[in-house]
Amino acid sequence: MGDVPSRRTLGDYGIGTHQCLITHGFQPANPVAFNIKNSILVGLRETQYDGGSLQDSYEHLSIFYESCLFCCPDGVTEDQKKLQLFALTSTRRAKDWLLDLPNGTIQKWDELEEKFLKRFFPLSKLLEKRAEISGFK
Repeated sequence: MGDVPSRRTLGDYGIGTHQCLITHGFQPANPVAFNIKNSILVGLRETQYDGGSLQDSYEHLSIFYESCLFCCPDGVTEDQKKLQLFALTSTRRAKDWLLDLPNGTIQKWDELEEKFLKRFFPLSKLLEKRAEISGFK
């Protein structure tokens, strides 16, 4: 029988790593580090999405895409940039959902966007909106 890895305790999730990163939280499969202009950082934080029913997830993504246009770090792909920046736009329920994603499982922006929309704009919400439009007089 091989060695069984020890179970992680709740306290283990707050222990810093050698890179001084906290061990919990969303990390894409290929994280990168880059500088973000303060004005872009402020803009991302001003338009945070909390996952509430009154917020529009598609509108949030639209604003996020606009902000990403102004951030062009050298040597960083669009996928890497969006995966790193998206966490800055989430708060409350949306942040909890993002933190629950297993680290290293998301490799491309499209994957995260699809999961985000499935969670915060499910089919039931689409059908509800369609009924509102169909019933308009």
